[in-house]
Amino acid sequence: MENVNFSLTEIEINNPELDLNIFETFAYENMYDIEQLKHYYDTQFTIKSLTQILQYYNIQKNKMVKEEIIQVLLFFETDPVNKAVVERRMRLWKNIQELKADAYFSKYILF
Repeated sequence: MENVNFSLTEIEINNPELDLNIFETFAYENMYDIEQLKHYYDTQFTIKSLTQILQYYNIQKNKMVKEEIIQVLLFFETDPVNKAVVERRMRLWKNIQELKADAYFSKYILF
């Protein structure tokens, strides 16, 4: 007999005050609700920023449209083998956002 552990956490996606980094972390920690993560990438990221994520993972873009880039990212980031790399990328992206928000460092961040 196996023990079953179930956890349900409700978040409101349409809340404009929702910190998107928290949403990204929530999605990863909860084994990615693929549809929510797909919607998040589609609405919150430009093709340029998605391409930067692909470059971080050393994945070639090769004439992909936004939808294809998102599919590749979802496939890569939901693979448990890539968990450490994905967590590191998320942490570094948060650091970049924090530096961009700082009055002094923002002039040095060109990301």
